[in-house]
Amino acid sequence: MRDSMFYLMHRDVVVGAFILDPSYSMRTLKIRDDAREHLPVSVKDEHALRTWLLDRGIPVTRKGFKKDFGDIDPFVLMVNDLGLSLTDHYWIRP
Repeated sequence: MRDSMFYLMHRDVVVGAFILDPSYSMRTLKIRDDAREHLPVSVKDEHALRTWLLDRGIPVTRKGFKKDFGDIDPFVLMVNDLGLSLTDHYWIRP
């Protein structure tokens, strides 16, 4: 696998883009200047958005997480599920 580009979407608006290397490490993250009003609440810059994205996965403390997913990193699960959530309008597009 090679580096992959993903786009953070708010509904159908591209908010930013990030690159993941084969180990799912986020190499680059850039917010689109013309989409800043679509950022999640309290996110103002790339550092805060990186933290928000990394915390978006299922918590490992959730009951049954280890049984259901083993040692898979929650961020990897989130990326593979395109960040879909029933509680907001953010998702990621490869």
